[in-house]
Amino acid sequence: MTWSKAKLVTLFCILAVSPSCSNQERFVELKTTETFVQEYNPHYLDVLWVLDNRSPMRNHKDALTLEAKELFSRIGNSLGEYGQYRMSVTSTDGRPASIGNLLPSGQILVGGLGTLDERVAYFGNMFAPLLNLATDAYNKGFAASLKALQTTFVSDARVPLVLVFLSYADDESAAPATEPDVVEYYAKELLKLKNDNADLLRVYAANYMPVAPGATNASNRCAQATNNEIDISPATYEDRYFRLANRLNGETADICESGFASNFNLGGLQLRELPKRFALMGSPDPSTLLVEILKNGEAVTGFPWTFDPATREIVFQDTPPQGTSIIARYLPRGN
Repeated sequence: MTWSKAKLVTLFCILAVSPSCSNQERFVELKTTETFVQEYNPHYLDVLWVLDNRSPMRNHKDALTLEAKELFSRIGNSLGEYGQYRMSVTSTDGRPASIGNLLPSGQILVGGLGTLDERVAYFGNMFAPLLNLATDAYNKGFAASLKALQTTFVSDARVPLVLVFLSYADDESAAPATEPDVVEYYAKELLKLKNDNADLLRVYAANYMPVAPGATNASNRCAQATNNEIDISPATYEDRYFRLANRLNGETADICESGFASNFNLGGLQLRELPKRFALMGSPDPSTLLVEILKNGEAVTGFPWTFDPATREIVFQDTPPQGTSIIARYLPRGN
């Protein structure tokens, strides 16, 4: 015979003849249950550098390596002492045999190993030689980054992702014929990797800025000094890298400007702070409200809470752990 919880409470009440049993049975039969699942927050970050590695970039190698190391260091600091990250580099090379490959030799750096200074130095030693590996005219950073994220550097959909594009020219990636705007197409494709959660995706781009009125090209050009597309035909230059950064919560910078990495705003790179307040859909009788935290079916204790009747919120003193279920049971007001 299978007994429901309500029947077991009723049987207990009959046998025990307890004066409180009528209230207990009523609670079992009339109670409302609401469940909240605490968000996933691994304090973790994926960073993919997309580097224009064509030969003119060697002219700016030392300065650009310093900027990359500065941004690397700031990202490491932003995650805190226990923050973890995965970080790798791909190139803008769009050739079929090269697109989306990680450099050098498929290497992925993992945060938390060694001191920050040691990791910065290692990254610099890895990054600098990549600035003079190719002489071809391919510059398909959008397509290369998407390919890497789908194959060689797959990012968990729940983990924040940062893309850093470094180039002196415009992107030349193609989009399907049905997509009129290449930038918008790749923005949507990248967002799909994060289940369309824009809070988990940010793009930084350093590229050539338009020449200021009266300035010579050479004074504002640190890689290829002349014959750049942005100078030859500024009316048709699409600024794709900058437009993608603006579209996806990021920032832009002049690749020739000293200290540009220090100006990138890294605030909010981690997932937002996990909530401590949980709003109930119903209107509980506060005297009947019961709250428990479960993880894998086991009770999690040590998290005091109060109830705010004005907002109908359960308010915890400390943030419930990620991956837990917060279960609220209560009798509706007036029952």
